[in-house]
Amino acid sequence: MKHVHPPPPPPIEEVIDERLARVVEHPDGWYWVAPDEHQQFGPFESMEAVLADMDTADAGPDTGQTLAETERVLGLADWIDPETGTLAEDTPLRLEDH
Repeated sequence: MKHVHPPPPPPIEEVIDERLARVVEHPDGWYWVAPDEHQQFGPFESMEAVLADMDTADAGPDTGQTLAETERVLGLADWIDPETGTLAEDTPLRLEDH
């Protein structure tokens, strides 16, 4: 079996340039732009704070956290309506006569 090696990471200069290209300054502070360019996050008091927040967001969700734990942190209910597939918060109260 032939081993396939992943491509080498980009030079650190390219990574830094890409991150700095996502940082913008507005009159009320510093912001960073999501990779899809649809959202800006901020304001922050310094570029260092922007980069730290960007690192945290780019890291993704906590590894080792279960789906149920993540849903609990986000405030989602455990129950999903079996007929519609929507969360309990989005479902009007339905009482059935038995």
